[in-house]
Formats: sequence, C-alpha cells, structure tokens
Amino acid sequence: MMRVTTLGLLLAAATAAHAGSFVGTSSSVPGVIVHPKDYTGTGATLSMSVCIDPTSPNSADMVAPITNVVATWNALTATSTNLLFGGDNDIPTGEFDFESVALHELGHCIGLGHPNLGTDAGTPGGGSNYTKSLVGANTVFNVDDGADDVIGSSDDVRGDDVNLHWFRTSNNNPFTIDTVVDSTTYSRDVADLPVGHLFPANADRTVGGTLLGFPDTEAVMQQGQFSDEAQRTLNHDDVAQFRYGQSGFDELEGTADDYTLTLTYGGITTGCDIMAKFDDSMTSFAVCGVSFISIGGDHRAILSGELFFNDSAVTWYFGPVGPTTTSTSVSTSSSTSVSTTSSTSSTSTSSTSSTATSSTSSSTSSSTSSSTSTSSSTSTTLPPPLCGPTPLPSGICHLVTEALKGQILLKDNADDTKDQLKWKWLKGDATALGDFKDPVGGSANYQLCLYDGSGNTQPLLSATILPGGTCGTKPCWKASGTIGFKMTNKAATPHGITKVKFTSGIAGKPQVQIQGKGFDLAMPGLPLTLPVVVQALADDGTTECWQTTYTVAIKNETAQFQAKGP
Repeated sequence: MMRVTTLGLLLAAATAAHAGSFVGTSSSVPGVIVHPKDYTGTGATLSMSVCIDPTSPNSADMVAPITNVVATWNALTATSTNLLFGGDNDIPTGEFDFESVALHELGHCIGLGHPNLGTDAGTPGGGSNYTKSLVGANTVFNVDDGADDVIGSSDDVRGDDVNLHWFRTSNNNPFTIDTVVDSTTYSRDVADLPVGHLFPANADRTVGGTLLGFPDTEAVMQQGQFSDEAQRTLNHDDVAQFRYGQSGFDELEGTADDYTLTLTYGGITTGCDIMAKFDDSMTSFAVCGVSFISIGGDHRAILSGELFFNDSAVTWYFGPVGPTTTSTSVSTSSSTSVSTTSSTSSTSTSSTSSTATSSTSSSTSSSTSSSTSTSSSTSTTLPPPLCGPTPLPSGICHLVTEALKGQILLKDNADDTKDQLKWKWLKGDATALGDFKDPVGGSANYQLCLYDGSGNTQPLLSATILPGGTCGTKPCWKASGTIGFKMTNKAATPHGITKVKFTSGIAGKPQVQIQGKGFDLAMPGLPLTLPVVVQALADDGTTECWQTTYTVAIKNETAQFQAKGP
C-alpha cells in the first residue's frame, strides 16, 4: 500500500496532566490548549469561516469535499470503522482521497495536534506510532512495545518519557468517549492510568484492530495517509480532543466559560478565517499553517489558518459529494445516544498509481504582538525532491559492470509494518569516495527512486535518506574505514529506509546497498510494468547517480517483485 504522512506539530512538552494533543505544545508551554478564533475565556457561541482561494487550481473540484469536512467537524460525531479500503470505497487505485486529507488538515487549523509521535521524532526501533511524548531526563525516547508487541498500546514501556496525550482515565481506550469530557475524566498524568496500564494508548488502527476490538478504525488526527483509502468521519479520540478544549479555561464541562464552534463554508472567495489553496511552493503533499495568540496561562486562541495542497506531485480524488462510510456512531452531546449512519458509495477502478511522499516538520515564530505562528507541514524540514517524473539519463549514472549484479526485492504485505525493500548495486563501475558526498557530517540530499514502464504517475517510490543525525543514542551514519559509509536507522525515518551501505573503489569494487521496511515505506502498488528503473541519488549542488534497469523479473506479483539486472 502507498502511504504518505501528513504531520502536524510535534513540538516539545513536559510534566503535567489531555484526548490527543493540541498544536503548539512546547517545553515552555507543556499543557497548551488551543481554542477557536475570538475565544477570550468566557462562554460564547463562536464561528470560523472556511473558503477556497479563487486563484487556486482545482477550486471547483474542492467545493464538495471542503463542504463535507466542514459539516463533519460541525457534527462532532464519533464513529467506528471509519477506514474504507479498496473495493469498499470509491477511490481509484493509487489516488489520495482529498476529503480525507482535508479533514485531517482542517483539524490542525482548528487547533488539534497528533496523538502519536510522528516520524520526525526519530524514535529507535521504528516507532512513529508510539503515543505522543517528550524525552525525559535521559534526553532520548525510551520505546518498547511491551508484551503485546503493538506500538502505541497501554503496555508500552516508555521509561522517563513525558506523556503529552490526553487519555480517558476510566479505561485508557481512545476508541471510546466519556459522557463528560474535561479534567475530571481525561488526563495527561500517567499516575491517573488504570491499574496495570503503563502508558496512554493512542487511536492507531493496529491498536484498535488487534487489541481493543475496533477493526478498521483510527483517529483522523493520527499521522499518516494511505492512497486508495477513505477516512471521512471522526474517531472518538478526535471528538474527545476537541471537546476537551470546549471545556474552557477551567477545563470543566458545563461551566460558564464553555463554548461551541460552528464552521461555515463561505465559497470560492477571499477574506475567510481559514483559506484552502493548491500551492506547490508550500508543500509536497498537504499542510495547515495556523497563527494563534496567548489568551492567558496555557491557553491560546487561533487567529487564522491556511490549508495548502500540492497539485503536481500527488494524484488526488475529489469525489463523491456525500460521505461514504457505514458505521456505528456515538453522539458527542452531554447525554449519551447511539445512532447508526449509513450511505452508499460508488466504486471505480483504475490502474493509476501515485508517488507516496512524506516528510515531517513543525515551526514556531514569535512576533512583537506576542502571537505565535505554527505550521504543520509535510515538506519544509526535508530536502527538496531529487526524483523527477522520469529517471535521470543512464549515461550520467554509475552502472554495474557485470550482468545480474543489480538486485531488487519488494514485498508488499497486507500488514504494512511488514513491507520490505532491498536494493543492491554490486560490482559497479569506478566510484570515488567523494562521489558519495559526506553523509556523516555533510548536508547532502540522498534519495532512492523507482520507476516502471506504466503510464502511472512517476516515480512510484521516492524515499529520502537524511545525512547525519542520531538514531537512538548513536550517530546514524559512520565511515567504513577510508572506502565508504554505513547507515543504520531502526526507526526507519522519514521514509522507511533502515540500512545503507556505500563502498567506493576501482571498477568491480563499488557497492550501493539500501534496505527499507515497515509502515513508513511508501510501497508502490504491485505488480510493476517492465522495464523497471531504480536510481540512488546523492546531491550537494552536483548530483551523482547509481542505476540499474530491470527488463526481466524473477517474480512480479501483487505481493512481491523480484528482479536481477541489467
């Protein structure tokens, strides 16, 4: 399955006791709670307008899904089975559902953060879905998925990591919601966990499906988006997170400082509180940037928001007009009620595929008016993409010197944590050590690109490999004597690559080996169409390329592609 991460704020926070988290959390403001525009700490009926920029490409196509997500957040209805895959949705193969992505990003624009760490945390052992936290006194994340072997669950062993996730104190189950949502029923303090629980669980699909009896269910605000996947309704954790903010300054529901929020869709126009636009200069996938101002204590109020989407690097699906889920819903009013909602969905198929890209960033800045601008982005901290829509000419790339010494293996498992990639470029032509740039101490951009012979959007895979950095407690990269470099990153951040080996030398000696696995690996849809071209690129102002072309496959099935070439 192809996946892209759509990340919000992963800023620091410290001690203290909220469902999910809020944007703008930092070590200086650990318990930040973000409220809608115009909230001042007194009870009110608030509204924020959402509009589509009239200069935006695809503006007419955006109308129906933007209208839908406004209605979804207004309804604040918690649902189960809010993930629809393949034939259960109407999304053509390889395309990303605009409504699902916009639902997540609008959540950021009204103040909500991620309940999980996200890939920019660099957690050892591969773990972007561990529950959101800060490092403790030992300055590293302590992550152990416990006896159940499920990341993000209640038995995770997190050492002195500081929890940032607001959990339901009665059961630590993010797939349920209390009748009252405030500081009497939700907490960030791990001392308030149920007996036997070690850490707050988050609403990841694996936690819900494997452990808690909620298959195909996940928080909309959970980091990560797949192609050919619809997620157009909220989860209990999303609703609880927003309702906690509605409990106001005193964090007690039913008191005079509570508020309600109504989002209004204002059409294709300018001047609204939240503006949506396609702008490739702002993101490689999707991003919400919000500005907010302190209104006292740990409380912030949003001033404005901007939703940006990439038009050229992503294949988007904009329909249909209505929701497509069939699910059991729980009302978010103070009295508990249960209803069943259902609707039909059309199904269409396509052989198209799309590049899955991911990145992670968060940024804050302060102005003299004491407001803070916060951006949740999918591109700004990663280097620009090197993989173009077509491979670099083979004449400028290093090639192997013996037949069949370029090897590729892709395994697409139904469980995305078990996806695998192995690429070996062996017995290559002469390669100097400097051709690999300086991955240990430099700032070069490294990417692995995969293309096939289909008419699908290319490349099918584009994986960034960052230079430098610390993986766990050790440097990610190290020199291999005087002939090469090695990288080990068990966290597989940001795009699923876990191991790299560069070896220089005279013709017949050089090697490039790259391995990847797990949830963050943007696995292309299989089978592939021959010929397949794989290129490893290194760029620090000048680009070096290592390439193998595969014209014959050993296996080319829906679950595996294996080939040797040239």
